[in-house]
Amino acid sequence: MVVGTDRVRWLLNKTAIQFTWDNKFKDDGKPFNFGTSIITLDPVSKKLICHNFGYDGKVYWTGKGVGEFKDNVLHFKIEENTINKTNTKYETKRRKSNRKTMIVSHINLVQNGKKIGDLKETKMTRVPFKKKAAGN
Repeated sequence: MVVGTDRVRWLLNKTAIQFTWDNKFKDDGKPFNFGTSIITLDPVSKKLICHNFGYDGKVYWTGKGVGEFKDNVLHFKIEENTINKTNTKYETKRRKSNRKTMIVSHINLVQNGKKIGDLKETKMTRVPFKKKAAGN
């Protein structure tokens, strides 16, 4: 089983959004995957653009995608490449089921030209972030 933390925050006077995630294996605490995604608005196309990077285990990857809001769902088409030349394309959807819960799905995965299918939906529950007091 994998457990982890996702964090979302505004950047540069709310001109960009940063998603970060850090997931570990529950039994031994070793890293499963971690990364960051920066989302901005392309002023020409009016589409959302994301730039992603991170590690799956010990494998470094980067990616990019184009997205939009449609029917209260954030849709992205993403392409990623690893340091060992694996190419993956997929679609991701994020929707809120209530104020504290977001459902994330990754569908239509294709890796090095081979169709993989869909991943199981993930449910994320919002937990208030506690800022550390100054000097701690």
